[in-house]
Amino acid sequence: MNIAAIVVAAGASTRAGGGVPKPYRNLGGEPVLAHAIRSLLQHERIGTLRVVIGAGHEAYFETVASAMNDDRLSSPVFGGATRGESVLAGLESVEAEHVIVHDGARPFPDLSATEILLDKLQRYDAVFLALPVHDTLCYIDSDGTIARGPDRQNLWRAQTPQGFRRNAILRAYRAVGTSETDDISVARAAGVHAVAVPGSEANLKITVPEDFEVAARILGQDSTSSGKDALQSDKSGLPGPRDVDERGERRNQPTDRSARKDEE
Repeated sequence: MNIAAIVVAAGASTRAGGGVPKPYRNLGGEPVLAHAIRSLLQHERIGTLRVVIGAGHEAYFETVASAMNDDRLSSPVFGGATRGESVLAGLESVEAEHVIVHDGARPFPDLSATEILLDKLQRYDAVFLALPVHDTLCYIDSDGTIARGPDRQNLWRAQTPQGFRRNAILRAYRAVGTSETDDISVARAAGVHAVAVPGSEANLKITVPEDFEVAARILGQDSTSSGKDALQSDKSGLPGPRDVDERGERRNQPTDRSARKDEE
């Protein structure tokens, strides 16, 4: 199976604070993006990996790429004004039967869950990682009062990687446009059947400054040394993240997960 990985790292990182763009900030001695790339390249079935970067981020990316000893890491392409535009640029830049799309701000994609996702790509046009919602969710009116709350029984929160038959997701983007918040939403809006694979709590998306503290705990690092507005020169290899609970505390090493029923 011919698979290309697209890592989206073109955002402005406004919610994470100013300075160095979020994918290039230090996390345990390496940029956040380096952790994501190293993890994905552990999958032998991925034949090429393309990073979508922001304008003016070339020097940051070259520092990351120079530490990678893997010729599957291709030259980057530039993204657009929205995440959807950036993903579309990545999709149009690769030639592969299947693609997986991953957020560059998620440094710890789960290895076993991603392997299950790759397996299911042989049978389905769209597969994504997800976790069940445990918190109570509420709709809040403009005056701060609760309007209503959805039933969380069948609510899951989507993660990346998200995998697709490339022609299917390209057609979906061209039909639906680039305003959706993630790729599985684009696929579903275009009528593409999608199935979920259970993800991992460790596969967090770094969005706000406090997320660096959680990510540092996953790595077992001092959180005060992570997320600083400086691109670190230490590119030594780091151990992969361990499975963690919702607080970022370590659990036992993860075991292979069984996917939910395909029709769920």
